[in-house]
Amino acid sequence: MDFRAIGMGLLFALIWSSAFTSARIIVADAPPFAISAIRFAIAGMIGILIARVMGQTWTLTRAQWRATFVFGLCQNALYLGLNFLAMTTVEAPSPRSSPRPCPSLSPLQAGLFSRNG
Repeated sequence: MDFRAIGMGLLFALIWSSAFTSARIIVADAPPFAISAIRFAIAGMIGILIARVMGQTWTLTRAQWRATFVFGLCQNALYLGLNFLAMTTVEAPSPRSSPRPCPSLSPLQAGLFSRNG
């Protein structure tokens, strides 16, 4: 059993679940897309730092860059950005309902649609 992978999965689930609670509080006083942009920029910088520490490189093919861009646009700008916008107008439980299964569904979708598996 890979305890490191299990720990990383649990950490991801914890971070994911806490994001929507804090977002609901933040969007009450700040523009949702500005908050989303700041949050994603900080997360991106942390992700790049972790990747560099782990020895990752920027060497991607044109298709990989395009896929990364499309995924980032759909995941961050559309899905999460519009979710933050919804939090400004809809009661608290509703916007949180849609992202709830995502930590579970993301690996399933990766396995189904990955060309490597």
